[in-house]
Amino acid sequence: MLKAEREVLDLGTSETIPCSLPAEETNYIRWFNNKQEEVSSTSTGRMTVNKNGQLTINSVQLSDGGTYECRGLENTQYYTIYVNGRPK
Repeated sequence: MLKAEREVLDLGTSETIPCSLPAEETNYIRWFNNKQEEVSSTSTGRMTVNKNGQLTINSVQLSDGGTYECRGLENTQYYTIYVNGRPK
């Protein structure tokens, strides 16, 4: 397990989160959202994973906040997502 990361996303924006796993695991990346549901490149809806293993959340909502997991073969990177609901 690697050190947990924090990400602050702005409400209503589209955000991309890179997975910080070792290079040898990038072909095996799997993302799980805050409901422990797998998100993949074939996912429909606001969350998808691109070929580089990055998670994209479109039209960020308050309910997107929580803990996400980026899993490789041997390592898991945790991300705590906070959603900023205040206008800039």
